[in-house]
Parts: sequence; C-alpha cells; structure tokens
Amino acid sequence: MFKKGLDFTIHDTKFDQNGRYIVIDITLFEQRLTLVCLYGYNTDEPLLFDDILYKIALYANTSILLCGDWNVVQDCNLDTYNILHKRNPKSREKIEEIIEKLELLDPWRTCHPTDRKFTWRQPSPIKQSRLDYFLVTEDIYSLMKNTKIIPGYKTDHSAIVFTFSASLAKRGKGYWKFNSQLVRDVEYVEKIKTCIKDTISEYYLSGIDFSLDLQAMLDINFTKKIKEMSSILKAWEHRKLTLLGKITVVKTLALPKIVHLLTALPNLSQIKIKELNTLFYNFIWNGKLERIKRNTLIGDFMQGGLNMVHLSSFSTYLKISWVRRLLLNLEGSWQTLLLSELTKFGGDRVFSLQKEKLLEIHGYVKNPFWKDVLFCLHTAKPYTKACTNDILSLDILNFVPLSDYTIYMQWKDFGVQYIKKTL
Repeated sequence: MFKKGLDFTIHDTKFDQNGRYIVIDITLFEQRLTLVCLYGYNTDEPLLFDDILYKIALYANTSILLCGDWNVVQDCNLDTYNILHKRNPKSREKIEEIIEKLELLDPWRTCHPTDRKFTWRQPSPIKQSRLDYFLVTEDIYSLMKNTKIIPGYKTDHSAIVFTFSASLAKRGKGYWKFNSQLVRDVEYVEKIKTCIKDTISEYYLSGIDFSLDLQAMLDINFTKKIKEMSSILKAWEHRKLTLLGKITVVKTLALPKIVHLLTALPNLSQIKIKELNTLFYNFIWNGKLERIKRNTLIGDFMQGGLNMVHLSSFSTYLKISWVRRLLLNLEGSWQTLLLSELTKFGGDRVFSLQKEKLLEIHGYVKNPFWKDVLFCLHTAKPYTKACTNDILSLDILNFVPLSDYTIYMQWKDFGVQYIKKTL
C-alpha cells in the first residue's frame, strides 16, 4: 500500500471485519493524519458510513483523507450517464453528512465543477458513473499538485489519482484565518482579479446608469448587478464548500458588485434587501431549508457566528461613510454645497446630534440622497447613556425646537455650544 522509502509511521488501525474499510492513524513526513480506504456496498447500506465516521472520530487528527470505490455518486446529474434511478439515497445522505461534519472537499470535482467524467462503465447497454473519488480536508487540498482520472487495467473501473506535497500545514483552532487553498485555485484568483478591476472601474468611471426617476435608477442598476451576482454564485454552487467557504465567496466575489451602488444610490427598499438576502442564503444552503438562524450566522466568531454580512447594516454603514468624507474636508466643493443647505440646522454640528434630533432634521432636508444619509446615521447612532457627564457633553441644539435654532446657534459665538457651558 505504501511506496518503498516513504517516510511514515502507523500509530493505529481500525479494520472492518467484512473487508469494507481500513482507517489508519498515520504520521506522514512528520505530520499526523487519518487515512481511510474503503469499498462501499452495491446496495444501500448507510450504516457502513456511520461506522466509518465513528472510527475517524476516535482520532484527534484534523487532517483527513478518504478514498476508494464508494459505490455511491455525489451528484446524480453530473456523475452518471444513462442511469435512470437514483441508487442508494440513504448512503448518499450519510456521505453528505460526513462531508459537512468533517468539512471535506472532493478534489476532482472542485477542480472540474461542471465536467462529466466517469470511473465505472458498463458496455451493454452503456452506463457510466463516477463511483471512485477522494474526499480530503482543506489543508490537504491546499497542497494538491494534481488530481485526475486515468484508464484502469483489466477492470471496469478507472483509476483515480490525487497527488499532494509531503508537507502538511498544521491546522489551528479558535479563530478564523484566510483559506490559503483559494490562492492556488486559478479560477478563484482570476475572479478576484476581475472583481478588483471591476470595482476600480466602477469608482473611477461611475459605473452607474442614471435616470431622472430615482426609483427607476435603483431598479436598473441593481437588477443588472443581481444578475451578475447570480451568475457568479451559480458558477460556485457545485463545489463542495463549507459554510464558511460559501460565506467567503458571497463576501469576496458577489457583494463587491453592489458596494458602489449601496454607497452612491438611495437606500434600498426592504423588498430589494429581501431579494438579495434570498439570493445569498439560497447559495449558502443550496436552496434547501436553512439549518442555522440568520441572526446566528451574522454573529461574530467569538459569539459562535460565521461573520455573514448583515445586508441592512452593511448598507447603512456604507452610506454613513459620506459623513466621514464630509468632515475630512469641509472646504470641498460638494461639502460646501451640502453645508449651505444644513446651515439653518447648525451646519456640520448636525452630525453630532442625537438620534431623535437627527430624525427630526431628516424630515426637513430636501436632497433625497442626504436625507438617506441622515436617516442611516439616525439608525446607527446609539442612545446616550443616562449619566451626568454624557448628558452635559451634549450639544444644546439637541434640546431646543428647530424653529429656535437660529437664536441658539449664535450662542456658539460666545463660547456656549454644550450643556455644561450653560451651568
């Protein structure tokens, strides 16, 4: 089984009495991993895979490699030819469970997401299936040199090959880090490069279709981008990615398509936000029932979440970024134009006011874009704590009617802007 001269140490083995699998706890070139070779039943026997999963769990290794003749295809559409019935459905569910629990990838399918190539064939009538494949953890996949299906010798099965370098990367735990295997994925790298170029192009060349009707402008631009995002996600839907991997695809490939639109156009309606969320979560869950609440997924890693983007909050904070641009250069052309409209409300003092006052001023602002910015700032601002120091540091404009602002704004000329100065 092992090539002569290979540097390895076997620590423990688990055999199936019927000769269906062998699970090996092995050190290969100073790296510990679990190696599984198996031969699945022709009939639907899910207990076999339950037993294999149990044996794997006996070892604490985070690097895992499974291979063999599974006698079960993963995708009945891509992995079969001229086979009408979906055989061994319960075994297929167990294999999907193993893939999900151990966060495994099928190297060949990951590299060839839409190709149809088979490892077993029947000559008459012609039937073909991809029954033989590897399943590996991401750290092993990241060291892959090649994977291929080659002709077998005097057998109805083709041989499968998975070659990876000898030095395995140790997997840590407790915090997330970028999955370096993606850097080795030529398609992913090209998509990232294209995404960066598109984003730069959008910022410098606007990238927005304009219309006199603001609502129509929203529909025109977002409908086009939603189609682009849908195409991107569709290209990745056949890959066996973990939840974190899918969220990474959403955040690094799909979401950047609309960052400029969310920043520069009026706020999205709840209907449009729901449409975008449906697109993202259908990709994450393969169109199936969502097994984890969305509020959990968007949570921080330290809270047990996976840092999935909260689209409403993301849009809100992108819009608020205009406040920072304004305050960094109050003498700029568009800054001067905006401040002239806000003069009667205190000029740049508006942005330091409290939630309730921001909402009130928002109702009087005529420019629809800045009306949205003020509403987003109102949404994001926390309530002031009911402690003396915090209250004394508030601007006096928070406590007077808008109709009296002209009078109270003059107080600043006498050094009175905050409550504490009135005492």
